[in-house]
Amino acid sequence: MIRDLVAQLTSEQILKQHVQLGVEVEKHRVDEQGTICATPFPNLDQCNGAASIKREFVVSQTEFVSPKMNNPSDLCKFMTKTIEEFKQTMSANEILWPFSMPPNLPQDRERIPLSLEPAESYEYRLESRALHEIGKSMNTGVHVNLSLTQPAMDKMIQQQPDLRSEDDIYVKLAQHFVLNRWLLTYLFGASPVVEENYFTDEREMVRPIRSLRSSRFGFGNDVMGDYASVKAYAQTIDNAVAQGKLIAPREFYDSVRLKSGASKIPADLLANGVTHIELRTFDTNPFTVSGVSEEQLRLVQLLALYFLEQPPLPTWKLPWLTKQARKMNRQVALEHPLALTQYYHDGIKLFQGVSQFVTTHQLGQKYQTLVQDYLNQMTNPEQTLAGKLVQLIEGKSLLKFGLNRV
Repeated sequence: MIRDLVAQLTSEQILKQHVQLGVEVEKHRVDEQGTICATPFPNLDQCNGAASIKREFVVSQTEFVSPKMNNPSDLCKFMTKTIEEFKQTMSANEILWPFSMPPNLPQDRERIPLSLEPAESYEYRLESRALHEIGKSMNTGVHVNLSLTQPAMDKMIQQQPDLRSEDDIYVKLAQHFVLNRWLLTYLFGASPVVEENYFTDEREMVRPIRSLRSSRFGFGNDVMGDYASVKAYAQTIDNAVAQGKLIAPREFYDSVRLKSGASKIPADLLANGVTHIELRTFDTNPFTVSGVSEEQLRLVQLLALYFLEQPPLPTWKLPWLTKQARKMNRQVALEHPLALTQYYHDGIKLFQGVSQFVTTHQLGQKYQTLVQDYLNQMTNPEQTLAGKLVQLIEGKSLLKFGLNRV
């Protein structure tokens, strides 16, 4: 019976009902002048969405977490409602900063208080603060957690000879999202400038770029994931911790994480298997309350199915491909928001392939329109998030726009 149901699953059904997403959105509280707040974290006793609201690295920073859903529209509505409920708990003179790059920071970094909770990770925050410039640690963004239902995974294993297990599915997805990170940075990069005192040397950046957060100016480290297998991925992180390159596994900041539940311990991936992947490459979308749009999430779902249908990548070539992908992403992140990307032809080719995928699997006009919209953005960079934002800059700042997004 179950086998028959799996066999009858269409690509359209999988796309609409079996590709599950959850999001984590980080935002800072600021005052009416756009300066980071040092006031205590709001009391959530009367907040209906308290279970979906978490404390983050510094006191001003909050993380909003959704359950997993298959409908991007429902997910964005949930996040909007949760964030609006949190805003009701804030002081009257506080607002939520809509950008990934932090708001105005004090020159004296000691005036930025760390969050005391969760208590179990406080020592990590202290150690991280001692090792890293805290302004960069205050970069925020959107993490998209992607998983497939059991029927969808069974269908994929039936259809694709290179997919022998659920772990194989998630490793393949991770590989393709890592290699195509540059495309998501081009489309969804939304941090063209920074506000006061982010840089200790203001000469570091002299013009707007697509994504400060995804560039060398953002927060991260040089530890690259090994996506050849779950074992290789886990071993790379363990080795980096043992060699002192990472404080702890939680400091692994590559663009995609393999996850086993909520655990950040690599050994749990080997013991319990991969349950989902976490895409960490998204800048906060300042044109939405939810921090990410329905269209962005639909594209992620569509790309996931498209990637799974692609031929397997040669394992021997993955180290070079991964290094090349990081180089491409950093180049795209540093491009001017209104410039055609140097990887324009690669983007056109990919979206043409996705368009053919939509046609072949009869996914419908809604997805053809979605693909066409993003295909148009390859030719018209002013339609991308960074392209729209750069036109709103006043005096090298997005402060006015940010404060008016309340």
